[in-house]
Amino acid sequence: MKYIETIFTLTFLIWSGQALRCYQCSESKVNGKVVAERSVACKGSTQSCQKGSSCLTSTLSFSVDMGGTVADFETTGRMCAEKMKENAACRLMKTSLADSGVDMEDFKCSVKYCRTNLCNADGKTKVKSQKNSVQAPRISSLVLTFLLTLYSVFF
Repeated sequence: MKYIETIFTLTFLIWSGQALRCYQCSESKVNGKVVAERSVACKGSTQSCQKGSSCLTSTLSFSVDMGGTVADFETTGRMCAEKMKENAACRLMKTSLADSGVDMEDFKCSVKYCRTNLCNADGKTKVKSQKNSVQAPRISSLVLTFLLTLYSVFF
């Protein structure tokens, strides 16, 4: 019985380590200058995604008239997210900003999704691993099959 518990524990550990990893970071700029207080560096800032999620990179830019002075805002965010159509995602972001009282002009938005580990890098951060996360369940299935076969041979 002890061997069965060990096999199930190993199988669980193998399966649980296969989540998609994405960068979780952001960069905000006002008039082309990075606002450090509103930015989080990508280096060392990753997260494990929930099942079915993708890595997201979203970029928003717009202008705001602040009493005769026009300020250009740009923000790029990287994170795990459930995939939705670009139009719907951008419409949701635009509506959220408008509902918060921001009077925007020249609103631009882009949303990109990807499904490999750390695929939403910012171009400045070195990516150590680009392993395809879709391969992980296949490998885990082979290991599980091997462990069950091994168990059936010895017990």
